[in-house]
Amino acid sequence: MTLATISPWQDRTHTRSELFEEQEKVFQRREISTRLVDIPDLHLPNNQVAINFMNALANSKDITLFSSLTIQTIITHRWKHILSTIYLTKLVPYVIYFLSFQIWSVFIVPELGKPDEQTGKGELFLLILSGISIFFILQ
Repeated sequence: MTLATISPWQDRTHTRSELFEEQEKVFQRREISTRLVDIPDLHLPNNQVAINFMNALANSKDITLFSSLTIQTIITHRWKHILSTIYLTKLVPYVIYFLSFQIWSVFIVPELGKPDEQTGKGELFLLILSGISIFFILQ
């Protein structure tokens, strides 16, 4: 199932290029079924209509709504946008935190008892770990 957001008045060549695969200037026929859901701006990720619609779905007590192919397609389309946000706000900071902790525990902690000029590295990593810890606490 694929969702394509197109204007209802597209020219033929644009619609043909979006829906058909061209192989050596011969178009392959395939069966297509279409569904039109006329909810303006629902496909825009930061639009208030889309946010209200998704909140209404999330707060609905009727689970049978999610068996609808239309609702499943809308959720799948929105998930692509949400997934990138999750990666940037959750996964990337966690990986940085994890790697910083590994460097801290393997390389910095064993050197802390020794008197030399490397105490700045320990303080820097402690600052990074503390900052990222605060970030996760506030999330």
